[in-house]
Amino acid sequence: MKNGKRYALLLAVLAIALVLVSCKAKPADGGDDKGTTAAQTTASTTSQSTAGSSTSATVLDVKDFEITPPEGWTADENVQHFWYAPTYPDDPSNMNIQLVPVGSDFDEMMNYTADDYKELYEASFEVGFGEKIPVNVLVCEKTVAAGFDAMVMALEYELYGTTLFAKQYVIEAGKMGLVVTLTQEADADWEDAFDSCVNGIVWKY
Repeated sequence: MKNGKRYALLLAVLAIALVLVSCKAKPADGGDDKGTTAAQTTASTTSQSTAGSSTSATVLDVKDFEITPPEGWTADENVQHFWYAPTYPDDPSNMNIQLVPVGSDFDEMMNYTADDYKELYEASFEVGFGEKIPVNVLVCEKTVAAGFDAMVMALEYELYGTTLFAKQYVIEAGKMGLVVTLTQEADADWEDAFDSCVNGIVWKY
């Protein structure tokens, strides 16, 4: 994969790498032996890299679109475009959104292969966590999401002894690009609700 392509998507992929969830992340030296979730330990970093309007407790309503998270999910008070499952942190599942400018780089994203995404995910994970994390790409295909052309990817990987599942839609929505990501433990059951959430996006143009 060309370096230009690699870094064109790096911001969007880091949206996953910086909010990945682990029930028992490694505790810091001298810290709580129960550990903290990766989402909690990286929230401040994520808030610096996300952009756009702030969230409400339920519906994200910005200038060009509206999205309703799965029922019972709540918005993070400090991190924009980031929601937690109803029983968080017992269930550390989360969802986040990145707004990405549409252009030639974004067009390239829509033609990436599974190998391209695997390479980029693993590179971004190494940046985000400081270690190599093998990724198994389960799905990488073109689709239609919320009425627009999209790419959908699903992957599994292990972090701190926990097998995690992530699903990401990259939506080419006319004048904007939208990257919507679910991260959950592999045995959680939010994928269908996440798909319905994405396909229920209301566009305002």
